Amino acid sequence: MASRNYDRIADRYEELRGGESRAEAIALAITPELCGPRVLDVGVGTGIVAAAFERRGYTVFGVDISQAMLARARPRLHGRIICATGERMPLRDHVVDTAIFVWSLHHIAQPVAALRDAARIVRPGGRVIVIAARPEPQPDEIGQIFTRLNELDRPDPATDLDLPTMAGLRTVATGAVALEFEQSPKDQAQLVEDRQYAPLWELDDTRWRAIVQPVIDALRALPDPDSPRTRVLRQPYRVFVSA
Repeated sequence: MASRNYDRIADRYEELRGGESRAEAIALAITPELCGPRVLDVGVGTGIVAAAFERRGYTVFGVDISQAMLARARPRLHGRIICATGERMPLRDHVVDTAIFVWSLHHIAQPVAALRDAARIVRPGGRVIVIAARPEPQPDEIGQIFTRLNELDRPDPATDLDLPTMAGLRTVATGAVALEFEQSPKDQAQLVEDRQYAPLWELDDTRWRAIVQPVIDALRALPDPDSPRTRVLRQPYRVFVSA
């Protein structure tokens, strides 16, 4: 299993994933968990979340495997970016205060190795923070239908209770980032049909017909499918320190 590369949707990533409002919500929730001015963003993507931390006075370094995403991060982080895998980051030991994984750990082929490397780069007493890609159970009608696609994705390592031990870490805090946005069933269905989510990129026709098409059809069959609904996703996070 290889790490996922987001080159193919770099030009639309921010539009598809909530843009500045999402970035600000993440920074607002996570800033109290940071433990110093130097932050490493593993899977930095376009740098939009890192820029939200920078506006709060932090110095952020970014690592990602996608050159197309990093091209958008470069002007935001003023050259403090590296194209590298999360498992083997070319940074010295103990050079940042906190390392964060924002919806990125489940895209890395070896998540335990990535956490270990992040812990190496963090100073003694520093923190590693992981925001889960998969939200808490969604009570709204769009979310209940959309989560049927979870079976197509990799397990989210952020929810694996054995993960800290395997990586030499222990959990010191937990919480959730609340992301509020407007979305219609029709818009969600179109995102699925356009394969804008990583688990759908290479999906074969048989599984598409069996699993994905019924989700698209169910979303479009909801009442008033063109009308936006207010949705709130709660993305769990965990804060680790070296054990």
